[in-house]
Amino acid sequence: MQENKIQEPATHKNVDNKVLRENKVSTESKFSKEQLLAAKCFENRRDIVDALLVQGKQYTIKEVQQKIENFMKGKVE
Repeated sequence: MQENKIQEPATHKNVDNKVLRENKVSTESKFSKEQLLAAKCFENRRDIVDALLVQGKQYTIKEVQQKIENFMKGKVE
């Protein structure tokens, strides 16, 4: 006799990170301009962050870092 196994639904506790990467599911948080201006990681770049980000829009840390890098290289979006 074969034993019927009940498969658990996918939850944040049992989803493998590799599966998330392979399925390209983004787990990065997004933040408002105000939150990013207050973030310690951008304390030395607040003036640039303030100039580059749009009020009311949300950004990931990677997006902001890329915008700063492009600005410093002289690239305009």
